[in-house]
Amino acid sequence: MMRTTRPAIWLSVVPAIAVLALLFYVPLAGSLYGSVADEKNRFTLTAYRSLMSDASVRRGLIFTIEYAVASTTAAFVYGMAWAALMHRAFPGKRWYGVLSRAPIVIPGVAVALMMLTLLEQGGFLARVLAPLGIALPRIVRDPAGAGTVIALAWKEAPLMGAIVASAFGSLRADVVQAARSLGATAWRAFWLIQVPAAMPGLAAAALLGFVRALGAFAIPSLLGPAYPKPILVLLYEAFEYGDWPRVCAIGTVFAAVSIIAAWLYYRVMQAAISRETDARTHNARYGGIL
Repeated sequence: MMRTTRPAIWLSVVPAIAVLALLFYVPLAGSLYGSVADEKNRFTLTAYRSLMSDASVRRGLIFTIEYAVASTTAAFVYGMAWAALMHRAFPGKRWYGVLSRAPIVIPGVAVALMMLTLLEQGGFLARVLAPLGIALPRIVRDPAGAGTVIALAWKEAPLMGAIVASAFGSLRADVVQAARSLGATAWRAFWLIQVPAAMPGLAAAALLGFVRALGAFAIPSLLGPAYPKPILVLLYEAFEYGDWPRVCAIGTVFAAVSIIAAWLYYRVMQAAISRETDARTHNARYGGIL
């Protein structure tokens, strides 16, 4: 059997590291440098002080995180229901599976225009409900960002559902059957066995949905309120005005939020792996006695 040498391993890894550095680390380092350097390349925190003293930036960042969390939660709930439904046989399952994945390939701008046509107070849904005496509440451009949450959840839910379905589909059916044979109800088997075992996939789906919602631009800018503005809209406005220190500072803060989300995902994965390892050790040690 041929053994892989250390130089061969490095040669196989270096291209991937180089691409990652070129596409992520170099732009991130450039953004960080641009946010702390003045016109004479001297160190300064003026851009960050300006951000922290700007109420619109603070509120915009909080608002961005809020609608990202809300849309991710809604999409995740739908994804769980979608995964459970796709594990059952029903008439039209094939067509439902195909049509329910359509939002994945629809651009964000098209989704925003669709939601404007449907949910605007003078839109299609409002005209349908008007003869019934039902007034459609303000959904698009409302201060709470309901239109943004609905549009992002609708677009991201099929992708999250596919990841959740894949996570549950990779589990061994005999484990669940063994739990049911020992008296566990379907609900207890689902929460105590299937969910913990699928936690890596579920956490990955949640992280992916959150990061994608956090980085969305077209939907929040078209469906979001005039105030507060999403953080990426503020970044684009700073770019239009040519305020590069502000652009770099906002980009660095945005990247920091994404990195924190990835770190939380890593912690969840470590905890899940640790629990699974402890459970296997316990079963291996006491399984033959109990």
